[in-house]
Amino acid sequence: MVTPSLLTVVSLFVPLGAPTGAVTGTAMASSPSSPVPARTTPWAVIKCKFSDQPQEPTFDPAFITGADGMSGYWQDVSYGQISLDGSAVYGWYTLPFTLAEGQKKTRGQRIDACIAAATDVDFSQYYSVIAILNAQIDSGSAGGRVVLDPLAWFVSFAAHEMGHGYGLDHSFDDSGVVYDPGSDGRPGAYGDGWDIMSAMTFAGSNPTFAGRFGASGPGLNAPNLDKLGWLAANRVVTWDGPSQTINLAALNHPEASGYLMAKVPFDAANPNHYYTVEFRRQTGWDKGIPQDTVLIHEVRPDGLFYLIRANGGPERLPGQTFHDVTNNVAITVLNMDSTSSTATVNIGRDEVWVDFNYRGSTKLGTFDFPYTTLAEGLNTVAYGGTLKIKAGSRNETAIINKRMRIEAYGGTVTIGR
Repeated sequence: MVTPSLLTVVSLFVPLGAPTGAVTGTAMASSPSSPVPARTTPWAVIKCKFSDQPQEPTFDPAFITGADGMSGYWQDVSYGQISLDGSAVYGWYTLPFTLAEGQKKTRGQRIDACIAAATDVDFSQYYSVIAILNAQIDSGSAGGRVVLDPLAWFVSFAAHEMGHGYGLDHSFDDSGVVYDPGSDGRPGAYGDGWDIMSAMTFAGSNPTFAGRFGASGPGLNAPNLDKLGWLAANRVVTWDGPSQTINLAALNHPEASGYLMAKVPFDAANPNHYYTVEFRRQTGWDKGIPQDTVLIHEVRPDGLFYLIRANGGPERLPGQTFHDVTNNVAITVLNMDSTSSTATVNIGRDEVWVDFNYRGSTKLGTFDFPYTTLAEGLNTVAYGGTLKIKAGSRNETAIINKRMRIEAYGGTVTIGR
């Protein structure tokens, strides 16, 4: 294993006749560009009570409109692109059925009943509706609308259900585990403990913190932010094959210099199949996550995306490498800096082949189509990857400035004169 210290290769000789990459560079993004004008999505909050439940529990409107509540949450995680301005709280209104009768109705039917009871509200001026109930029964969403009983008046639950209102599905991991069969029986659903769309299961973890309005956080993962169009084009970098060292700004610190997401295509047959890389800091709405960390998700052609727990995950810390041998990709976390709220990662080919005797015109860094110079191999192989020399010898000066393994295919690699 070659250490990251600089090493000048004067000549290399392989007496017997073995991988992938391109030019090493550091990709940097400027500080955030001017924010996109906010999309205003006012919610109508309708407080309703069952006909046999006269109590009117205290409901603080700031839970919806305050900086510590839903308004602040969506303003922050959307980078100012979603505003809840104009949201209003109405009621109490009496429903035309008892609690027991309400238990026989669906969430959608309860929401419809609340809307029907609020005859003085012009719902046409609102993006959607949140029905607030005065007794414990059930909470969730239906048709982009939300219903919350008193046990669900906290940020994490409400933000999750409002996320459905903004068109988000549950978030997943790659474990194959059915975490909550009663709510979503799809394998991996609720498995991303760093994304609000896995509330309240979070794959058995607890990434929330005690805020003004109860359990709060976390934010959204990078694929969800990208899906909603909240990541500016100049804050996303796409790996194009060479070894690249990339500076990532923490998702919850967009003021930091760097990209908010790295996209790593690996499926030549489908451009909609790729990895994403993001950095999360234990601050703000993410203050409940275990620690600062880099996360990798797999975005699949069906549009769903999965937090990768396999291969050393889900948390990726400095010095750790994610190896995808099948698709010949390696992603290494080089460092994380809490002061600048940035992380540095290297993305490249996990295995690259060089054959000094190869005379073909197609050079891909593979066994059958190897590169013909050491520089090509070094520029392509990932930090922590393997450079395999298939055959031949060559006098070439090159700089090795990253950790890698150099192997010979059926022989010995000799470095130096």
